[in-house]
Amino acid sequence: MYNTLALITRDESASYLHYDEHGILESIFRSILSNNTVSFALLNEDGIIVIISENFCNFLGFCQEELVGRSFLSLAEEDKNNLNMTLNNARHNSYSVEKRFRRRDGESVWGRLHISLIKDHKNRRPYFVVYCEDITSQKTQENEMRALESIYQIMVTALGEVSISPDKFKEIHDLDELDGCLRIPGYEQLVAEHYLDLICQLTEADGAYYGYNESTQSLSLVKSLGKCKEGFISSFKYDFRLGEDRGLVGKVAETREPLYIPDVFAEPSWIFSGLEQTIRSCYLIPVYYRTKLFGVISLFSSQLNGFSHAKRIFADRIAFYISLALENIRYITDIIHTYDKLNIIQKQLLQAQKMDAIGQLAGGMAHDINNQMTIIQGCIDLCKAKPDKINLDSIFLKIRKAAEYSSNITRQLMFFGRKQPQFKTMINLNLNIVSLQNVLKYLSNDNIEIKLELDPDLRRIYADSNSINQVIINLVLNARDAMPNGGQLTIKTANIDYAQITPPPDVPKPHFCHYVCLSVADRGLGIEEKMLSHLFEPFFTTKEVNKGIGMGLSVVYGIAKAHEGWVNVVSKPGMGSTFEVYFPAIEQ
Repeated sequence: MYNTLALITRDESASYLHYDEHGILESIFRSILSNNTVSFALLNEDGIIVIISENFCNFLGFCQEELVGRSFLSLAEEDKNNLNMTLNNARHNSYSVEKRFRRRDGESVWGRLHISLIKDHKNRRPYFVVYCEDITSQKTQENEMRALESIYQIMVTALGEVSISPDKFKEIHDLDELDGCLRIPGYEQLVAEHYLDLICQLTEADGAYYGYNESTQSLSLVKSLGKCKEGFISSFKYDFRLGEDRGLVGKVAETREPLYIPDVFAEPSWIFSGLEQTIRSCYLIPVYYRTKLFGVISLFSSQLNGFSHAKRIFADRIAFYISLALENIRYITDIIHTYDKLNIIQKQLLQAQKMDAIGQLAGGMAHDINNQMTIIQGCIDLCKAKPDKINLDSIFLKIRKAAEYSSNITRQLMFFGRKQPQFKTMINLNLNIVSLQNVLKYLSNDNIEIKLELDPDLRRIYADSNSINQVIINLVLNARDAMPNGGQLTIKTANIDYAQITPPPDVPKPHFCHYVCLSVADRGLGIEEKMLSHLFEPFFTTKEVNKGIGMGLSVVYGIAKAHEGWVNVVSKPGMGSTFEVYFPAIEQ
């Protein structure tokens, strides 16, 4: 078969084949082909294989006798016209291209072809020299990376689909309602449908996904793809329970081990025998992470022994990545749900704290309102006793002032107690402090003097007024509790340039030039240095039992962060404490 090719050498001025009269070059050429590890082939001008190296034969899974005389184009798995165009391009210049080939055993392999044109000794008959580099493992890695990217994208999309929008939580008022909202249909099934598409595409197989139900400890069909979608499997509603005697799907789920069936007709446990003739081989892969079982992926092929060892290894790796993604989704979703629960609880505790403060306000307010009612009652009695000898205008003015004073007290109490949505607007912090003076007086003990040092030229801030009021009240309550024997409590406001301050290490570098500082200072017990780092943790408190729930300062911290600000604390035992809350100022 090689008699026509007792010739090959390279001319210095052109590439062509010289006639080898004595067969010396042929012998050398054959020795090179038999001993070289490269994949090499020589094609005639029609693309017919004239000679091919043993290594190239091994790459394609054929012997030399089967390939010599065969069209090289027929070995390409797809796009044969493109390969033919490549050969034509090589007539003018050396050409390189990546092509996929189908081996004799049905496995796909990838080669990077380098093609050059040479001619015979009369410079007439052209030949193509083809050098092939095996890049199958490289392509597998590229597919794996693309699969990882797709799995990640599906995971991110799924998290968006299973997350509850913030608007929905506006209507939730207690934990029972929250638990109901979090009972979302199995996100695993939602995601697994996308992942089944991906793994079937990558392995070029049909498939089905069986999702696991923990409550019934069984697996049921979630989705099928390919020919099995149109066949009996898609309508088969049988639930596979865990265990060796519960079908192949149940067996794989129980053992957590993949199962390959090269010939389903020879498998006694194949329940679809005679019903699903399009399926000839099957590969079942469990999808699980540690002890958490998500389901089983079944891949189907219409060919006998349709899943090579390399393809099964690849499918195993993709299934492993899918299980990691599902576990990440479960983990992140649990975090989202837990965070949302904590958010609801925090809002409830905040409202409870308001109610507790209202209880403290009630005693002082009741006494003050009673004094105003005494004034009103006295004026009325005076009118009755001496209707002709009094100045009614003066009496009515006193009654009106007393009524307005009482109305203002109750209005503040109602405003503070009810739930208010956040609404940020431009506010003057001084006005908030002044409007709360009566409330702060009732919240403080009689032996505490409240001193205001308000900057008259204070910059405006963009904030939610109700939240700012909450910050002021919480800091005053904290200062009051720090001075059981009484003392002076100073509330101060000031304009601060960023260059004048040093934010705590955990605060990102601010991007505002000017800030407004609200400070509340007491002359109380002070705080030990080791306690300072825990002050803003929820439920952390140094007070006695039943004297506080440890949410006041954490609420202050949260409100400051929500307004792109922060809190500084300066304190020493026996020297009192100063809490400074910084808010970005509106540039004027």
